[in-house]
Amino acid sequence: FNFIGSVSERVTTWVKTRAWFWAAILRVTGGRIHASSLTRAAASADEEEDEAELDQPEQDVDGTPIEEAMEEIIGCGTTCMSTILAPLIIGAIIMFAEETKIPDMYGIKQSDLWCYLLFGIVIAPFQVLMDILMNHATEVANGVRIYDYMLYAKWRWRNRLTRWLFDDPRMDQSIAEPLQSMNHLAFSPQFYFVEAYYSLGVCMMLLG
Repeated sequence: FNFIGSVSERVTTWVKTRAWFWAAILRVTGGRIHASSLTRAAASADEEEDEAELDQPEQDVDGTPIEEAMEEIIGCGTTCMSTILAPLIIGAIIMFAEETKIPDMYGIKQSDLWCYLLFGIVIAPFQVLMDILMNHATEVANGVRIYDYMLYAKWRWRNRLTRWLFDDPRMDQSIAEPLQSMNHLAFSPQFYFVEAYYSLGVCMMLLG
């Protein structure tokens, strides 16, 4: 290392003390080498920046932590509601098989409908358990604070100012507008009541 340091020191000293050598080169070339080298360096730097911008992937704009937690809970809530309503719909099809003609149109046997009904009843608690596990896995893997948000929603439900939450017109403006109404209901029993009400309406139209 001492040898390399001494050699580099001598080279640096030689370059600094040979001003006449660089003056002669500039006199012969007219300074074109220096200017052209700077131009080429600037052009190459611009090209590298442009290539880096083109190669850089577009970054997805993530929502706020509250919105991410809400999206996870909405998915689980919808799955849970469909799991609960499915046996009711299958039971209605079994009871009104002649009126609806659904088994005849789709070639479903009456015994198969009973199997579907039993499967829907048996799978319901396991589906809820799977949603709980998936929520915890999402929170651990992606850092989505689902549990904290649900504690906050539970506190809001217990300390609400009106019995029916939609009677309170105050919305959280910091949350995206499509999610404000669901956040306002705080995923309370009123939220699941509204969801079940509209879902049953669609199912009754289908059966009708």
